[in-house]
Amino acid sequence: MVKNILKELKSKNIRINLVNDSELDIKAPKGVMTKEIITVLKENKQGIIDYLSAFKQGDTGIKKAKPSTTGFPLSYAQKKLWVLSQLEERSIAYTVSDVITIPNAVNIDLLKKAIRSTIVRHESLRTVFRKNEQNELRQWIFPEEEIQFKLTYEDIREVENKSEFIEKYLEIDKNVAFDLSGNVLLRTCLFQVEENLFVFYYIMHHIITDAVSMDIMKHDVLEYYTAYLQDEKPNLPELRIQYKDYVVWQYEQMKTKEYLGHKEYWLQKLSGQLPVLDLPNQKPRPRIMTYNGETLYTYIDAETTNKLKEICMQNGGTMFTGVLTVLNILFYKYTQVKDIIIGSPVAGRDLADLENQMGIYMNMMTHRNVLDVSDNFIETLLNVKKSTLESTKHQMYPVDKLMDDLKLNHDTSRNPIYDVMLSFHNASENNNEHLQLTQEELDIIHVEENQGSKLDMLINFKEEGAYMYFDVNYNTDIYTQATIKKLMHDFKKIIKELLKNPQEKIESLDYNVEIKKSIKQKNKTKFKMKMK
Repeated sequence: MVKNILKELKSKNIRINLVNDSELDIKAPKGVMTKEIITVLKENKQGIIDYLSAFKQGDTGIKKAKPSTTGFPLSYAQKKLWVLSQLEERSIAYTVSDVITIPNAVNIDLLKKAIRSTIVRHESLRTVFRKNEQNELRQWIFPEEEIQFKLTYEDIREVENKSEFIEKYLEIDKNVAFDLSGNVLLRTCLFQVEENLFVFYYIMHHIITDAVSMDIMKHDVLEYYTAYLQDEKPNLPELRIQYKDYVVWQYEQMKTKEYLGHKEYWLQKLSGQLPVLDLPNQKPRPRIMTYNGETLYTYIDAETTNKLKEICMQNGGTMFTGVLTVLNILFYKYTQVKDIIIGSPVAGRDLADLENQMGIYMNMMTHRNVLDVSDNFIETLLNVKKSTLESTKHQMYPVDKLMDDLKLNHDTSRNPIYDVMLSFHNASENNNEHLQLTQEELDIIHVEENQGSKLDMLINFKEEGAYMYFDVNYNTDIYTQATIKKLMHDFKKIIKELLKNPQEKIESLDYNVEIKKSIKQKNKTKFKMKMK
C-alpha cells in the first residue's frame, strides 16, 4: 500500500526523503500538491516514515549463511513451487519469460559473456533443487566453473514471416519443462531479424525468479554488455547477501514475536469459513485444477480513469484500493455474496539488501472484505482502504506458510484461500503518456491465446498515459470467453455508474438488469472448509 502511494507520487515528480528518522522532506513541482495529495500524505505519514526508515537501514539483520556441504533450505514459496512442478503440466505453468527488441547490432560473444557474468553475480541463477543423503529437499548452488549455459542463436534474416517464426519458437520452448535438479534453470535465445535488429528471449522457472527479478536480470545483462563493449567496469552495486542467506534469515524470523503477531493477525482475518468465488455461467469445475488459459485485454477511457484517480486521492486512497473496491462490488452484484477474498502480489523487498537481488521474494497478500451493501461507494472505498492498510502491516508473513497454518482441506480443483488475483501497476517514468485511443479501440476486447492460467482469474490493471489498461487472464476450463468479455464490459459500466452516483447505496445500484436475470444460480454461499 505505502509502496504504491510512493510510486504514484513519484509519477507526479513528487520526491519524498526521510529526515532525522522522523520527518518527511517533500519536494514537488509548482501546482502539483493538491488537497487530495496532501490528504494522502497526512493519512499515511507514519506508514511512509516506517517504510523509508526500514529501507534506509544498511544493516537489515540478514547475515550470510554458514557454508554447507548438504545444501540450503528452500523458502516457503520454493517448497510450494517444487511440489507443484512435480507434474510436467504444472512445471510448464510456472515459468516466467520476457522478450526484448534490440534495434542495434549485437556482439554475440559479448552478450554471452554478459549473461554468464549475471549468472555468476546472482546465486539464484545457478541454483538447483535436489535431495541430500537424509532425503531432505535442499537448494544447491553451482560454483561458477560448473555452470552449463548456452545462448541459442537463430539467424532469421531470410525467413519470410519473421514474427510467426519467433512466436512458434517461443510456443514450443515454453512447453519444454525445466529439470529442477539439473543445471542452470535459464534458457536464452537471440534472434537476428535484420542486420541491425535483434530479439532477445529468456525464460526461467518461477522457483528462482519473480517479476522484479526479471527486470533485474534485464538490467544487469545490459549493464555488463555495455561495459564490455566500452571496455569498462560494470557499474553494479556489490551484493552483500544472496537468496540463500535471506531464506535462512526468514526461518529465524518465524520464531520472533513480530512474526508470531503477523501469524495471529492472518489466522484471525481468515478465521471461520472461507468463501469461494463462483461467477454465473461457470463451466463444471474440473476435479483437478488445470492450467489452460487465455488473456483478454482492453482499456478504460481517460475521463473515467481520471475520475477514479480523483475520488481515490480525495479519500486518502490509491488506484489499487479504488479498483479493488469496484471489483468487490461487481462480484457482489454477480453472486449476492458479501464476503469476498481477492489476492494481490507484493514485491516482498522492503529491506535495502533485497533491492538488487534475484530470487522469488514476491509474496501474496489476501484481501478479505465483507461488504455492507447499505453503504455507498465512498463508504465502501474507505472500508476497503482501512482493511488494506491494516493487512499491509502484516504483508511479510509468507502466504505459503499461512496456508499450512490455516489447515485447509485440500481441494484439488482450485487454489487455496482465493480464486481471483488482482494486480495494479502505477504509471512509470517510461509510461506511454502520448497514447491516443479511438472509441472503437476502447470498445474492442483483444485476445491473447495459449497464455496458460495459474488461477481461475488473474486481473491486471496498469496506467498507460491517460488511460487504464485492463486485462483478465482466465482458466478456459472454468470460464468461457463470452463470460469474461461480459465481466469486462460490466466492470466498465459499473465503474461509470459508481463514479456518477458515489452516494448511492450499493444494494440499490442498478446499472445492468442483465446481471439480475443471470443470477439464477444457488444463492447459498459455497465455502472452503477448514479442518477441525
